[in-house]
Amino acid sequence: MSSPPDDTAMIHLKVGHEVFVTTMATLKQSPMLAAKFSERWNASTPSSNGNGGPPTLFLEADPEVFRYILDFLRHGQTPLLWDVDRGFDLIKYAAIYQMAKYYGIHDLTVWIQQRK
Repeated sequence: MSSPPDDTAMIHLKVGHEVFVTTMATLKQSPMLAAKFSERWNASTPSSNGNGGPPTLFLEADPEVFRYILDFLRHGQTPLLWDVDRGFDLIKYAAIYQMAKYYGIHDLTVWIQQRK
């Protein structure tokens, strides 16, 4: 049985049609994403490139929305979705909220709730 990647390991996430590269330390901030890279996942899921490269996980998600999730996990950066002509993008905030809730990112869900 292989062990889970260490915190500095580069992880490839295929989200929809885009590939994101991040570290295990970043993913561990989400309970759900951390679980995907547990020993059990790692032992039963080969690298998608088949040659022992970095672990790759496919996520059934909108890459445009996931980008905000990953930015928050990396830097604590909250999304500012405002346009001078259209105002706030409430639909995208709702999508980010749902994804953050699914991935267990409590601080981001609270931030969005408090700004309604």
